[in-house]
Amino acid sequence: MIRFIHCADLHLDRPVSIPAAASADQKAMLQKAARTSFKNACETAASEHVDFMLISGDLYHYETRSLSAQRYLRNELEKLARRRIPVYVIHGNHDPVISGSAALPMPDNVHVFSEEGERRMLPSGDETVHLYGFSYSGSAHAATPMTKLVKENKGGFHIALLHGQEAAGGAHDYAPFQLRDLKEAGFDYWALGHIHQRSNLSEDPPIHYPGSMIGASRKETGAKGVLMVELEKGRVPSVQFIETAPFRREHVVIDCTGIETMDKFVSACFSGLEPNTLYIITLTGIFSIHGYSAGDLHRMLAEEAEAAGIFLDIVNDRTEAESQTLSAKLQNELNEAIEETKAEGPLQQLTKHPVISRHLPDTLQEDDTFWQDVWRELTVGGGGSD
Repeated sequence: MIRFIHCADLHLDRPVSIPAAASADQKAMLQKAARTSFKNACETAASEHVDFMLISGDLYHYETRSLSAQRYLRNELEKLARRRIPVYVIHGNHDPVISGSAALPMPDNVHVFSEEGERRMLPSGDETVHLYGFSYSGSAHAATPMTKLVKENKGGFHIALLHGQEAAGGAHDYAPFQLRDLKEAGFDYWALGHIHQRSNLSEDPPIHYPGSMIGASRKETGAKGVLMVELEKGRVPSVQFIETAPFRREHVVIDCTGIETMDKFVSACFSGLEPNTLYIITLTGIFSIHGYSAGDLHRMLAEEAEAAGIFLDIVNDRTEAESQTLSAKLQNELNEAIEETKAEGPLQQLTKHPVISRHLPDTLQEDDTFWQDVWRELTVGGGGSD
């Protein structure tokens, strides 16, 4: 049996979407979240005594890697070297292999696959593992990847690393593949990268995207981390997700209808929310709490969230003030009453009287301007609600 960690899309140096109301501590945590997630992944690899680690592309977010990111990565990988855990890396469209792009050498336990594609043989206990992969030489790879990933007829486990996506999703330049080609290639496991949402394309053979290692944008929701994979001849493969990111992003819609006090509002907003989660909030419904502006409410929620260890990102406030709703309702009722009066009441007789009609305002007979004046008199001049 062999055990290994499969991860991808760390995107070191990528800017992270941070809520405007985040505290200084929250901002610091979010800014270093990618490094924290990878550190946790390496600690898991060490504590679980895995045979090796696979990184399927986009370790860095930019072609030009910052020295800070390289130094951090090297330090973490050196910890695995001391545990004698080898690491196999392919570079993707964000961090292709370009001359001069890497200034710091990686530890000896790290192997980076070339642009041409290659196979590496790894003895692991009583098993032999054959690893196949290739790195991008630029920001795109429009050709099929299958010509660079050809399984050899040898015993042991055969695992392919690939940074790309299905061609079925439309034309693209990221190693487009057909799922049937991957299934028919004869590999025991496909370690994919590039898609940031964790997904399983096939059980037999196992073909997996581990997803990105943090939710850097509002689109990247849910738990983020790595896959722990166990392969054993004659047994069903085991693929287990392990969360390594220090936070999650989740979308939440809160209906404010019927909430009449600030305590109830805060309670409704925080009901069921968990620490270490950045909630992307949409407020809806009819807001009945008077005396507070939207800014007041947002600031209050941010303060309560920080105290509870929860992150709030209010991106949509679709609430409607109760006074506006009642005003619209009253106007609708008045319009209906006017129509009934014009159609059935004494006013109809007046507007049709041959003598009296000549002395009525033209607007009363021809359009609704008169009734708009009545409405304004009722709601403003007549002491309507503020």
